[in-house]
Amino acid sequence: MRKFLSIVIFLFMVNMAFASFSISTEPGTLKVKAGERGSVNITISSTWSDTFTISIEGWKPWFTLSKSVVKVDANEKKSLSLYLFPPLSAKQGVYIIGIYVKSQKTGEKKKVNYNIEVQKNFLAEAKNVEIDGVLRPKENISISYDIINTGSEPLSNVKVKFYLRYKTDKLTESEHDITFLNPSDSKHFEERYTFAPMSKAGRYTIEIETFYSGEKLSIYSKNFDVQSVSIIETTKKYEPVSLGKRMIVLVRNDGNEVAKNVEIKEPITWFDKIFYNGEGTIKYGNVVWTVDEISPGATAELIYQVNYVPLFVFLVLIVVALWYYFFKVRVIRIKKFVIERKRIKTAEIFTIAINVKNNCPSDAYDVVIRDFVPSIFKVGFKHGPRPKIKKTEAGTELAWHFKKFDKAEERLLVYYLKPVIGILGSVQLPSATVSYKIGKREWKNHSESPSFGEEE
Repeated sequence: MRKFLSIVIFLFMVNMAFASFSISTEPGTLKVKAGERGSVNITISSTWSDTFTISIEGWKPWFTLSKSVVKVDANEKKSLSLYLFPPLSAKQGVYIIGIYVKSQKTGEKKKVNYNIEVQKNFLAEAKNVEIDGVLRPKENISISYDIINTGSEPLSNVKVKFYLRYKTDKLTESEHDITFLNPSDSKHFEERYTFAPMSKAGRYTIEIETFYSGEKLSIYSKNFDVQSVSIIETTKKYEPVSLGKRMIVLVRNDGNEVAKNVEIKEPITWFDKIFYNGEGTIKYGNVVWTVDEISPGATAELIYQVNYVPLFVFLVLIVVALWYYFFKVRVIRIKKFVIERKRIKTAEIFTIAINVKNNCPSDAYDVVIRDFVPSIFKVGFKHGPRPKIKKTEAGTELAWHFKKFDKAEERLLVYYLKPVIGILGSVQLPSATVSYKIGKREWKNHSESPSFGEEE
């Protein structure tokens, strides 16, 4: 019995060793048009009863396998089908797939390479895609492309969709309609886009899709990179100030990268240099600021300020000095004073002197010195020129007339007062005046009002 079992096992192992299977396909190469159906017949032949599993390398969503497990009897054949229905959007060309068949009994695995050629009667594709412009924030770019009928049939009512994306974000999109397009004909399109300030650096994607009769014919994609760069923009804001200038220089980084050691210059005149008290330093006719760091989207404020207050004070002092010089020094000066200092008693005599000196840089003409004596005094004269006298109820008006006063000429006019009554305390006399002409202009000056008499 044992000998019989050994013989059976030996014969089984010999049969297994020489067992074999083969794979054949029909047709040799499948040609199928997009939008239409096709099939590949796969036949498995075996010298031994076995069960086989079938798998496809290079599987596409538009593949369908009729069976994935096939049982084949010894020296028999079994067929199955691979069905294909490429959509209009399937790419035109040759697809190379691998057909794998594996024996479940022996584990033997065989592969057959098979070619599928997809042909497209209806195909419109984007070609000649070009990008023109600077690829960085705040710049404009134009994207031009042609839609070409690369199929064998005329196309009508073709829809074109354009997308510009950054990662998962859709930045812009547009649609175009092509009424009719013969084979090999093309239609040109151009898209424009402006990168926003602080647009992110990195990879951007252009996508162009074509549709015909509601089916996607093709999709085209192209990548490009936006530069990493800092973009410095300055604006000026003027603030009203009295006696000066104040300007705020706003420095903004519209780029997508941190700006470091940013140097900003603003011209300044030689005159404003003297009174500048803002930020920054002055170098070669410019106010220069250095900002250590400005982040994307951030703004730095720089102060430009000129203070004219010292100049204003200086000019005021000059005006005051000139006024004093021309109206207080370079004039005909007049002084009035009382020589005696004593009590005012009846019949006492007081001497009044009026000193007049021409400090003008030229001769003065039509000089008139006027004075007034209150009615409580009598007026007398002993020396010097006598004035014209005019008596009123209030007192006595005195007027000395001189046709000319030479430059630096000085005169002393004297008269006497005699009180008609006694007065306790002091009395303040009216001021004397001098009027004169230099050229066509008339000038006038006053003396102080002297007081005299003593308190009891």
